[in-house]
Amino acid sequence: MKENEKDVCLKIAQGLARSIEEEWSAALVVFDDLLEAGEFDCTYQQAGSLEVEKDFDIDYSIYLLFKQLRQVMDENKADAWNRARFKLYPTGQFCVDFEWDQGLADEVEASS
Repeated sequence: MKENEKDVCLKIAQGLARSIEEEWSAALVVFDDLLEAGEFDCTYQQAGSLEVEKDFDIDYSIYLLFKQLRQVMDENKADAWNRARFKLYPTGQFCVDFEWDQGLADEVEASS
């Protein structure tokens, strides 16, 4: 069975939750799609502290899921995007915002 956008997002959420090794209250992953590569900025807030923000690492499987998400959305004729902001809470609730950053697109084109 072919996966849809929600299925892929759930897998991303599960992978991110497994990547954080301590108690946390929110996580934010910003993914810049550079066509043949990707850049991630991954941070989380420690549970009980709004001021403490820490970086965390993700594995290659998360990158592949973001690329799969892009492919599924392209097939469904969704709006073009090259940046995704994935916010996750320990409850499993998440929010994903997609945007087109023309500056990023110009950088990618200039370097290819």
